[in-house]
Amino acid sequence: MTSKVNNDFIWQDRDIRFDSRAVDLELRKGEVAIETLTEVEDTKGNTGDRGMLVSTNLRFMWISAKKKRTNLSIGLHCIVNMRLHTKSTTLSGAVHTVVVMTKFQRSNFEFIFTIAATSNTNTFSRMQSLYRSYESTRLYRDLKLRGAIVKNKELSLLRHEQVR
Repeated sequence: MTSKVNNDFIWQDRDIRFDSRAVDLELRKGEVAIETLTEVEDTKGNTGDRGMLVSTNLRFMWISAKKKRTNLSIGLHCIVNMRLHTKSTTLSGAVHTVVVMTKFQRSNFEFIFTIAATSNTNTFSRMQSLYRSYESTRLYRDLKLRGAIVKNKELSLLRHEQVR
């Protein structure tokens, strides 16, 4: 289900999109890039392919460094759970991993992103904090962005709601 505000569809936080056009990866009005990580591997979907992971206030986007057409857009509304791990591998040494469990249109998806461990031990923790912030404001977002509060310059009341 897509919502419409000012004749502009808001899908960024509600959809999961694979291999999107460049225009779909651009930040929409009100969307803010919070953090950009480079050299991140989409371990489950594009093993061995490193790219850029952009966290915004509406979604996480992974864009391949080799081929920009290979990308993901994961709306924060679709996320069910996130787990952070740090592990040691024989090939790469210590790595940070974030596992993102999602649900979209009756399908479940699991995304795994990996980055080499650096001195910063909380590489993906900002993503988790961003997701938690989004979750805590879900009701507000639904009312503000999708609630059709004003129609034809008149306040639309909800059922059983009164203005005094």
